[in-house]
Amino acid sequence: MKIENYLPQLAKKFPNLYIEGIEQIIQKLKLKIKITEVSKYLEIKENTLRDILNNKSRCSLDILRKLIEFFREENWNRVYENCTVLGGKTFTNKIKIPKKLTPEFAYMAGALRDGALSTYKSELVISQLNKKWLEKKINPFMKKIFQINCKIYGPREKDKCYYIKFRSVALFAIIKTILNWEKGKWKTPQIILKSPLELQKEYIKGFWDAEGCNNKKGGLEIYQAWPSINKCPPLSDIKDILWKFKIDSWFTKPQKGTNKPVHRLYIPKRYKELFFQTFQPSKL
Repeated sequence: MKIENYLPQLAKKFPNLYIEGIEQIIQKLKLKIKITEVSKYLEIKENTLRDILNNKSRCSLDILRKLIEFFREENWNRVYENCTVLGGKTFTNKIKIPKKLTPEFAYMAGALRDGALSTYKSELVISQLNKKWLEKKINPFMKKIFQINCKIYGPREKDKCYYIKFRSVALFAIIKTILNWEKGKWKTPQIILKSPLELQKEYIKGFWDAEGCNNKKGGLEIYQAWPSINKCPPLSDIKDILWKFKIDSWFTKPQKGTNKPVHRLYIPKRYKELFFQTFQPSKL
């Protein structure tokens, strides 16, 4: 499933990121302008603009936005088709720019329900007791989606969990923009709600592998912390998607969490086999 062009959103919210893969577009722009005049008009340092147009320096999203607004025949869609990677000022970590919601990406969107994304450090952390899940599932998917390699740390002394930690402003920006991530009250990403059923299935599979467990009564439970004790929109969406596969579920009494209530979506024992047959999760 194609991901709609999100570069304008990135440019607005993360103007200091840099983009690669648009060298040919930049070269075409170079033939159409007088650098001195355009640099003054767009309030860009002349040497900075000259280096960008000569492909000696990478182009920031902020400068790219100004150039696109100046040259109306050049548009974001053409840039989106050609761009390849995104990075910060030092470009230490080059992040592949995802343009399709693949099964792997849909799975990661679900798995990230148990991840931590830091707005301060621009750091992604995914932890799990099962080290093999990080090794065999999360790391390969991160490489396929974003072309990055994540190191596995741990186990931590406090909870015995293994974890991956990756710091990148570009990765943070992409996850926040495509998946509508919001600290403390992250609802189901719109791209998941609008996706075909097969991709929604991968999302639930990732969600379950991260936040699911067997219930003492023989059924299954999926957990999610949420600020309100009366509702939990992410699990309500899971409930609706499960019903598309003829699997019934309902909420049980929330538990007291560290900072907010932890909601529980219960799948009765009679649907357990159908759930595993349908979603084939890694964690059984």
